[in-house]
Amino acid sequence: MQSVLDLAREAASGVGRPAVPLTSFLVGCAVGARGGGRAAFDEVAAQVTELARAWSPGGPA
Repeated sequence: MQSVLDLAREAASGVGRPAVPLTSFLVGCAVGARGGGRAAFDEVAAQVTELARAWSPGGPA
């Protein structure tokens, strides 16, 4: 559960609070497409966290 909250925090601080629900939904879809499980979540979360941290106003850096 903490990993999901950490991901939500990254989306909120990197992109903006309104991005959290959509980000969470899309992460769930991506994890499911990879067969589910912790390894799939960790892979997707790492990619999304990197994108959120690189985000700049108007789009990704």
